[in-house]
Amino acid sequence: MTDLPPMLDDYIQANDFSVNTIRAIRFDLRKFVHWFEADNQERFDPTRITVRDVVGFRDYFSRVHRQKVSTVNRALVTLRRFLGHLVTEGVIQSNPAETGKEMRRVSPTPRGLKPAEVRQ
Repeated sequence: MTDLPPMLDDYIQANDFSVNTIRAIRFDLRKFVHWFEADNQERFDPTRITVRDVVGFRDYFSRVHRQKVSTVNRALVTLRRFLGHLVTEGVIQSNPAETGKEMRRVSPTPRGLKPAEVRQ
C-alpha cells in the first residue's frame, strides 16, 4: 500500500486541528488510499479519483464492512475536505467528493413495552 500523499501534511499544517482530529484524518485517508489501490489496481494518485471512486468507497464500507453510518460519513467528510484543499492548491481541477452524498441516518424503530411495564 502506498503511504499517505505528501499533500496531507500541507493540509494538516494549513488548519488548526487537534491531535485526535489529525489521527482521525490520517486513519480515514489511509482507509481510502488502501481501498482505492485495491479497487482500481493502481497506485494512489489524487488526480485519478472519480465520483465513482467516492461512491464505491462509501458503499464498500457501509455494505461489506458494515460500518456505522456516522463512521462512513466522517470518512466522506474527511475526503471531501482534503480534496477541496487539493483543488485550492491547484493539484486537481475539481472535487469528485463534492457530489457524493453522505449516508442517511435511519432512526431506530421504537421498542415495545416489556410485559412488566404493560402491567404497571
